[in-house]
Amino acid sequence: MAIEKLTFNSALDVSNAIDSLGWFDEVNLDGNVISCVLDSKTYLEIGVIIQGQSGTGTPNVIFYTKGKGDVAGVTRTAAGYKQRYGYKTKNGILFVNNMNPGQYDDCYCWLLGKTNTGKICIAHYNGTSISTQYTAAIDETSTEIGQGMYLCYKTAYSSTTGKWLGSSQLVTAPIPTHPDTGTSFIKGALGFVISAFNGCGIVEINGVKYATDSVLALNDED
Repeated sequence: MAIEKLTFNSALDVSNAIDSLGWFDEVNLDGNVISCVLDSKTYLEIGVIIQGQSGTGTPNVIFYTKGKGDVAGVTRTAAGYKQRYGYKTKNGILFVNNMNPGQYDDCYCWLLGKTNTGKICIAHYNGTSISTQYTAAIDETSTEIGQGMYLCYKTAYSSTTGKWLGSSQLVTAPIPTHPDTGTSFIKGALGFVISAFNGCGIVEINGVKYATDSVLALNDED
């Protein structure tokens, strides 16, 4: 399977894309809210508003690590996480709202994937700053990776961390999640510590193609 670019025109389009992964027992749509259910528990809720379209409700993404209603880690993207485009691979979907953001455009991206241990998970960062990133995986607890050094050339509406204009360097790191014991990271995914590009597309790193928004990246490898 090659990396597939998706365009979302409705909440149903987003719901169908997630359902096509075959990871959840149910992917339910009620108005503009998607609920993703596994083993009778809701782990992922998405308030869908399509970028460039009017709509009611609050656009966000919420992941419950122990299932909705149980006490555990919960990660919630900032209001503003609208959908418009996606890149689908066998390792998940990278969702973005703006393919080529300008200086004063909001930039939002989140990733739905699985860990190397097979747990469904998400990753995202603050929409106006890439310096704090968050991950959440089923059966884990903590969700915040915390502050780090990111020198990605990422245009955002207000603050931007470390633009390295003119640099050709790419420095990547796995995207960790937070297991109680052992090591866990998102399969097929990378975070850019240094990247010299902005916007979304396909990049090749060491012979492997990745879909990226210039901060998060996801490949189609087994």
